[in-house]
Amino acid sequence: MGRKNQRYSFETKMEVVIRYLDGDDPDWLAQEYGIKSEKLIHTWVKKWQTSGDVGLDPRMRRSTSTNANTDANTETELERLRRQNYHLRMERDALRALKALREGKLDDGWN
Repeated sequence: MGRKNQRYSFETKMEVVIRYLDGDDPDWLAQEYGIKSEKLIHTWVKKWQTSGDVGLDPRMRRSTSTNANTDANTETELERLRRQNYHLRMERDALRALKALREGKLDDGWN
C-alpha cells in the first residue's frame, strides 16, 4: 500500500508521460513506477498536452519576468529541447541495451 498523496518528481512524470505516448500500457507503467492508479497517468498526460512541462512541474510556474511573450517563446523552446534531450537519452540507452544483449552481456533473467 502506497503513501497517501505520494509526490513524484518532474523527471518521473515526464518519463511516464513519454512512455505512455510511445504506447506503453498505463497499467504496466503504474505498477513499474508504483503509481496508485492509471488515472493519475492520464491526468499527467492531459496536463502535459495542454501546458507542456509547466503542467507537470509547478515550480516552473514561478516566473517573475516583465516580458511574458518573450518568456513564453523561451519556455516553449526550453520544453522542446528538454523533450528532445530526453528522447535522445532513451534512444541511447535502448541501443546500449540492445548491443549488450547481442554481445551476451545482459542477464538472462527474463527466461
